Amino acid sequence: MQADGRRQAFFPSHSFPTRRSPGLIERKLRALICERTGYPEEMIELDLDLEADLGIDSIKRVELLSEIGKDLGVAGAGAPDQLGDDAAQFLEEVSRIKTLRGISTWLAGYVSRTAEPAAPAPQPSHEPAALVAYDRSTIEARLRALICARTGYPDDMIDADLDLEADLGIDSIKRVELLSEIGKELGLAGTGTPDELGDDAAQFLEQVSRIKTLRGISTWLADYSQPKQAAVQAQPPRQAAPSPAQAAPQVPLRVLEVLYTPQPLQPAAPARLAGKTLHCIGAPAALFDALHEKLGTLGARLQPLERGALQTGLQLDTNGILYFNRDDDPYQDVLGLFHALRACDARTIDTVMTIQSDAAPLRHDDGRYHAPSCGSGASGMLVSLRWEWPKVPVIRPLILHDMAQLDTEALAARVLSEILSQPEILAQPVAYCDGVRHVRKALPRPAYVSSAETLQLPPEAVVVIVGGAKGITSWFASAFAERYRCRIVLLGRSPLPAGDEPFPGADTAPALRQALLAQQGGTTRARDIEATVNAVLADKQMRRTMEELGSFGSEIQYLQADVTEPDQVDTALRCVMERYGRIDGVLFGAGILDDRFLKDKQETSLARVYHTKASGVENVLDSLGRLTEPAFVVFFSSISATLGNRGQTDYSAANAYLDKRAMALNASRSGHYLSVNWGPWEGAGMIDATLQKHLEGMGIHAITRRQGVDFLFDELGAGKRSSRLIATCVKDEALFWNEETL
Repeated sequence: MQADGRRQAFFPSHSFPTRRSPGLIERKLRALICERTGYPEEMIELDLDLEADLGIDSIKRVELLSEIGKDLGVAGAGAPDQLGDDAAQFLEEVSRIKTLRGISTWLAGYVSRTAEPAAPAPQPSHEPAALVAYDRSTIEARLRALICARTGYPDDMIDADLDLEADLGIDSIKRVELLSEIGKELGLAGTGTPDELGDDAAQFLEQVSRIKTLRGISTWLADYSQPKQAAVQAQPPRQAAPSPAQAAPQVPLRVLEVLYTPQPLQPAAPARLAGKTLHCIGAPAALFDALHEKLGTLGARLQPLERGALQTGLQLDTNGILYFNRDDDPYQDVLGLFHALRACDARTIDTVMTIQSDAAPLRHDDGRYHAPSCGSGASGMLVSLRWEWPKVPVIRPLILHDMAQLDTEALAARVLSEILSQPEILAQPVAYCDGVRHVRKALPRPAYVSSAETLQLPPEAVVVIVGGAKGITSWFASAFAERYRCRIVLLGRSPLPAGDEPFPGADTAPALRQALLAQQGGTTRARDIEATVNAVLADKQMRRTMEELGSFGSEIQYLQADVTEPDQVDTALRCVMERYGRIDGVLFGAGILDDRFLKDKQETSLARVYHTKASGVENVLDSLGRLTEPAFVVFFSSISATLGNRGQTDYSAANAYLDKRAMALNASRSGHYLSVNWGPWEGAGMIDATLQKHLEGMGIHAITRRQGVDFLFDELGAGKRSSRLIATCVKDEALFWNEETL
C-alpha cells in the first residue's frame, strides 16, 4: 500500500509477457471456464457467446482475464480493483470480446505486441519469472476446463464461439476472475488476485475481458504472448500446487456506525485544472456564471449541459462532471447521473461531483449533525464508481445544508474548494452543516457480543417479510418462527412451486447443468440450459424454506406480490390486516443484482435494480401509512451503499436510498426504522462467490446465518438507538475499518 492509500503497481515495469500461442491460451481459457461454470469441456465451443450462452458477463470476463493474465505475464500480483493505467486499458479492450475464440486470439496478439524485446537480465527471486510461450489451443483448453468447472457444462458444449455472457452467463466481472486465474498459469502475473492489479495488468484485463467468446480470448492471449523478437521456448502451463485443506477460522461480526464527523478540507494544487473542460448540469444560472468565472481564472472551462440531453448515446469530450441533484424525482436524478457518467471517457476525467441541497439536516439529540434527511441514493453510485475509475482524482458527493443561506459567490467558492481538494478515502460524501465541513465515516462499535436485551414478541405477533421465500429473508423468517412461534407472512414475486421437486439432489448450478444435460441429451445448447438453471434453483430454495417454516409450528402465509406494483403491495398488506388485525414488524429484503461495469450497463438494468429497492420500499411504506405503524421496520441494505463495489453502481444507489429513508423515518415516526448495510453472507444473499472473493481481498468475510440473526434480534431489542448500521465480518487489520483512514 502506498502512502496515498493507493495499491502498489501490479508488476514491475521491467517485466514482460512471454510468447503464448492462441491454441495454448485457448486451452487454458477453456479449462478456466469449465472450472468456473461446471460445464464439461466438450460444451465450451470456441465461438459460443460467453455471456449469452455461458452466463459469463463482462465483469466475470474481467475476473477470468485477470487470472489468465497473471500466467501470461501481464501482471505480477493482484486483482482488478487495484488497476493501473496499462492494466485498465487491457481490461477495457479484451472484456468486450464475448467468445472463447475471440479472447484467445486477442490475448495471443496482445502478448506478441508487448512481449519481452530481448533476453532479460537475471531477476531477483522475488520478481516474476520470464513469460513462456503458449499457443492458442493450449490457452483455449485451459479456459474451456475452467468454464466447465464453473458452469457444470460438459466440454463438448463449450463451443469456442459461444458468447460467454449471453450464452453461458459469464459476465465481464466473472471473465475477469477467469482471466485472473488463467493468467497465473500463463505467466501474466506472478501471484495474487484480481483485487491487487497494477497498471500493466489492469490494462491487460481491461482489454481481454471485453472479448466474449472462448476462441476470441484464447486467440487474443496467444497473440499477446508472442515476443516482438526472439521467442522463449514454450513450456507447459504452470499449475499451482494444491494447498492442504484447512478450516478457516470464523471472522467475528463487527458492527459499525455510519457517521459524519468534522474534518477540515485538504487543498490540492489548482494547476491541476489548467486546460481542462468540465460540464455542469442543473446549476442555477447565477451559480453557473460564478463557477464559470472562477474556473476561468484557473485556465479551465465550464460548459453547461441541459438535463434533457442526458440520454442513451450521449458522448462528451470532457474532463469532469458537476451534477446538481434534482429533488423532485429520485429515479430521474439517478438516471440523469447515470447517463452523464456513461457519456464520459474515464481516462480523461479529473472530477466527478454531485451537489445536493438539503435544508433539513438530521441531528443527534444534543444538536450535533447526524446525516442528510433526503436524497436519491446518487452518493451510492459514486462510491461504487470509485472502484471502476480509480485514477480519477476527485469523485465526491457533496451535500450543502446551508445552500439557501450562502450568496452565489460564497457558494461557488465552496464548490471550487471541494474540486481543488485532496481525495476523500473511498469517495465518501462531504456535508456542510452550520458552516462546518463533515466527512462520512464508518466507525466500529466495541466488539459485538450477543446481548440479553433481545427482541420480545408474543406468539400472536405478525411479522411481514418482503422478499419471498429465498435468500437471507427466508433465514430470518425461519428464525422468527423458531424463536417466537409468531405468525409469519412472506411477500414474494414468484408463485409457490407446485408438484414434485425437479431434479432432487441437484442443488447447485453446476449439478443442475449436468442433470439437465443428462435429461435433454447432447444436442442441448448451453444458452437453453442457462435459462432453466436459475428458475429451478429458486424453486428448490422456496420448497426448502416452506418445509422448514412448517416444522416450527408457526402460522405461515405466503402472498404473491410484485413490490414494484403499488396495487399488489397494498392488496397483500390489507389482506394481512384483515386476517390478523396487526402488523408488528416488517423486514424489507427485496432486491436484484445485475452486476456490470458502468460502461456496460443499460438503462433497463438500472431501472430494474433501482426500482425493486427504491420504488418497492416506497410502495410498502405508503400502504403501511394507510394501515398501521409497525413496532419495527428493517431495510436490508448492502455494504456496497457505503463502501462501494465494482459493477454495482446501480445497486449501491438503490441501497443508499434505503439508508436515507430509514434515517429520516426513524427520526420522524414512533416505530424503529433501521437500515442494515449487510456484508456478504455465507451461502446466501445478493453476492455471489466471485464478489465474495473480491470483498475478502478487502478483509471482508462472510456472515454466518447465526451471526446475522443474533445481531438483528439484539439490535431490535435495544430500541431506536440506531437507524443505519454496517454489519459484516471483517478482520481487524482491514484498511477500511481504521478510523484514521476512513
